[in-house]
Amino acid sequence: MSNLYTAVKVFVSSAQPGQNISVTLSEKDTPVAWSTGPEFSGSAGIQVTTQSGDLPLTSFYVTPSDVKFSTSSQSGGSALAFTVAAFLVAQKDITAFFLSSASDPGVEVSVQVGNAQPQIVNQTPTPFFWPS
Repeated sequence: MSNLYTAVKVFVSSAQPGQNISVTLSEKDTPVAWSTGPEFSGSAGIQVTTQSGDLPLTSFYVTPSDVKFSTSSQSGGSALAFTVAAFLVAQKDITAFFLSSASDPGVEVSVQVGNAQPQIVNQTPTPFFWPS
């Protein structure tokens, strides 16, 4: 069975130095996972870009179900804003999945799947439909 891939952008804003940011992926009807993109495609993999100057990361990791960041409290006081561009991979019969965020208080997270409008993601799992 061949896998399907879709581009995903995670937009993070209003994060303060020293805060933790996480986005968790869970399945609805078929397994789905974070990915660097289709094999042998020359995809850009996972990219992190900042909208607020420096991004003082102390850790960044991706598992099949989670993307997590920790920022340094040593970096000063201005709010942090950044975007993560990645992919999701699933089997061809996928229709939907859920995303949630257990980020620290005040952190705003929204997610864009494919070309759809970004949706706010919080602690309650938010349903997303796989692009056709």
